[in-house]
Amino acid sequence: MAVISTLPSVSVTVKVDNVEAPEYAPTQDEASGTKIGTITDGGSHSWPRMTTYIESRHKELNVISVRVFIDGKYVQGSSEYLKRARKGRPCTNSIAKTYTQSDKEGHLASRAFTFAPVTSVEDDSKERIAKDAKTVKSLGEIRVLIQLAQLKKSKTKQKRTTSAGSDGVVHEKRDAFILAEKAQKGKAISHGTSFPITGTIPASPRTSTSTAGNVVAIGEYVFQYRSRDALQAEMILPRSPSVSAEVPDVTAMSLTELRSFTQKLLQSQMAAPLPVKREREAEPEEGNGRRYKMVKLDNGKAAVDLTED
Repeated sequence: MAVISTLPSVSVTVKVDNVEAPEYAPTQDEASGTKIGTITDGGSHSWPRMTTYIESRHKELNVISVRVFIDGKYVQGSSEYLKRARKGRPCTNSIAKTYTQSDKEGHLASRAFTFAPVTSVEDDSKERIAKDAKTVKSLGEIRVLIQLAQLKKSKTKQKRTTSAGSDGVVHEKRDAFILAEKAQKGKAISHGTSFPITGTIPASPRTSTSTAGNVVAIGEYVFQYRSRDALQAEMILPRSPSVSAEVPDVTAMSLTELRSFTQKLLQSQMAAPLPVKREREAEPEEGNGRRYKMVKLDNGKAAVDLTED
């Protein structure tokens, strides 16, 4: 801000697009001096003067743009003027659907975003692997691109609809993604996105559009969506610990619950394998004073027990 030493309580600034313009110091000869002029009611008068420089440039980037891609396909976007975002209030833009041409004339089909599972097949054909590898490259990914841009003059033109989504990419409903196993290259991809039709809306015959220029990307957010099993396979989540059998509190059981528990316990014990029965002792071999015991196995065969002294 410009301040004259003899008027320290007064400061002057110039704002461009509601932002204070940067000031640049002039040469020493221009920095200060006096101005002699004529005041209408006071005659000739002199006063102190200060000179500084500012750049005569308006702010070119005036909007912030959000573009959303799912599985590598552009689905929807929105923009907001920066002057609105500077007012201290958060700006929320929700993108929950995309639109394609409808079979109903003069309407657009509204398509939601739903998960579709990925299944693997053994197909070693080079064409199939190459095709599925392109799908796998961006499958299971939500990408949000943040850009600054200059919104140019709006134009009113005839609205066009196509059988594809934005950027000519086809959005369709899929029950599953069937991919060649070799194309997945060991990636734990569990789901892709399906675009089922949830309704229709009238398509406006004319629309007011604006052209964005001087687009500058300032940030990107990537979300990888996976099933819990896939997240555990990629070591993103710890594996679930094995569930240990809990010992019930018999003191808190009713008589009916106690009888049921006792019956189940008895049944489990009866289903357990029977222990090996010891039948008789074998006579020691000649020259060996040690006595061996013979045991009878469940299959009816006899065996020598060497476990005892």
